[in-house]
Amino acid sequence: MNRRDILVALLALGGASFGAEAQQKDKVWRIGILSPDASASESGRYMLSAFTNSLKRLGYQVGKNIILDWRWGDGESDQLQAFAKELVRLGVDVIVAQTNEPIDAAMSVTHTIPIVMHNAWLPVDMGFVQSLARPGANVTGTSFQVESGLLPKQLQLLKEIAPRVGRVAFLENANLSKTRTGSLSRDIIRRDMEQSSTTLGITSEVFQVARPEEIGGALEKIAASRCNALYYRGDPFFRGHAREIVSFLLNHRLPSVGAIPGFAEKGGLFVYAADANTAVYRTARYVHRILKGTKPTDLPVEQPTKFNLVINLKTAKVIGLKIPQSILVRADHVIE
Repeated sequence: MNRRDILVALLALGGASFGAEAQQKDKVWRIGILSPDASASESGRYMLSAFTNSLKRLGYQVGKNIILDWRWGDGESDQLQAFAKELVRLGVDVIVAQTNEPIDAAMSVTHTIPIVMHNAWLPVDMGFVQSLARPGANVTGTSFQVESGLLPKQLQLLKEIAPRVGRVAFLENANLSKTRTGSLSRDIIRRDMEQSSTTLGITSEVFQVARPEEIGGALEKIAASRCNALYYRGDPFFRGHAREIVSFLLNHRLPSVGAIPGFAEKGGLFVYAADANTAVYRTARYVHRILKGTKPTDLPVEQPTKFNLVINLKTAKVIGLKIPQSILVRADHVIE
C-alpha cells in the first residue's frame, strides 16, 4: 500500500468515526423505569424528580436526547411483569428496575436489553447476578444492601436509643408469598429478626396485612399486644400509608426504627439507611455508562458507601423518650 492509499484509508476511518460519534450524539435514547411505587406517592415523586435531575447532571435532557417511560406498580406486584413487557415492546435502550420485584419482573421478559438495578436487596441471594464483581448476563446496577447485617444494626440502634424496648412489632405484606423474590425476602427478614432478637434479648412479632384497608386493624392489634416498638421496613405496600402508621405510633407513644429514608421526616423516631440521593445518582451513572457503550457484564454491582442516621427529636419528646448524647453525636441529621 503506497502513501496515497494509506492517507485515503485513514481519512475514511476518520470519517466513519466522526459519523458514528455524530449519530450517537444525535440519538434520542429511550429509558424504561419500572417502579413499585405509585406516581403520586411521596416516594414516587421523589424518584421521578431525583432520577431526572441526576440524568440532567450527566448531560441528558428529557425530550431532547432522552425519553423516559415510567411504569408504576402502585404497591402491587401483579402488574409489574405486564409493565415490563410493555417497555420491551416500546424498544427501550435500558430498563431501570427499582427494588427486587421490578428487577425480577424485568429479568423475566428480556435477556438482551440492559437492566440497571436500583436499590436491589441482596442481589446475589436473589439470583439477579452471579456475583457483585462479575454480574453476568444483562443485569447490573446498585444495591442498598448486599448481605444480611443491616437489620441487626437497626435493631441494635433501637435498643440503644430505647433500652426499655422488649418486644418489636413488624408489619409484613402478606402478598410477598405470591412471588419468588417476595418469599425469599420474607424468609430472610424473619430469620434476621429472630437472630437479632435473640442476640439483643428482645422478641419480635409479625403482623400481616393483605389489603390497605387492613392496616388500621393490624395497628390496633399491635396496640393490644405487648409490643412496645415498631420496625418499619418500608415495603411499597405500606409507603402510601406511612402517615397513618406514624400517627398511630405517636398516639401510642411507641418508638420506631425505619429502614428507608424519609421515615423520620414523616414523624418516625429514627432511620438508619443508605443515602437516597447518592443511590439515585449512582443508578443514573450506570445508565449513562451503558448508553456510552459499556456492557452490563463489565460493570460490577455497586454497594452503598454512605449510611445516614436521622433522628427526630420532636417525636422523641412526644413519646417521652430522651435520646442518649452518645447517639446524637453519631447522627447525620437531627430533626428538632
